[in-house]
Amino acid sequence: MDGSGGAAIVTGGASGFGLALADGCAARGYAVGLLDIDGDRVAAEASALAARHGVEVVGRRVDVASDGDVTAAAGELGRR
Repeated sequence: MDGSGGAAIVTGGASGFGLALADGCAARGYAVGLLDIDGDRVAAEASALAARHGVEVVGRRVDVASDGDVTAAAGELGRR
């Protein structure tokens, strides 16, 4: 699968399955929106993924239980 030009948004992206999924997407050339409630960790993991795979990775603190957080993140990532 070649993700060149594509994008993926991954919730729970700072650890575990979410981080593994984001890593796989980035390795295939997808730009990644990495979302997690742990803002510090998601920022660090986004930087690491971008450096490792040479793709755009945007990390944002998002509480998926908050409509406002989700709407803001979707709007921001949709403009990229």
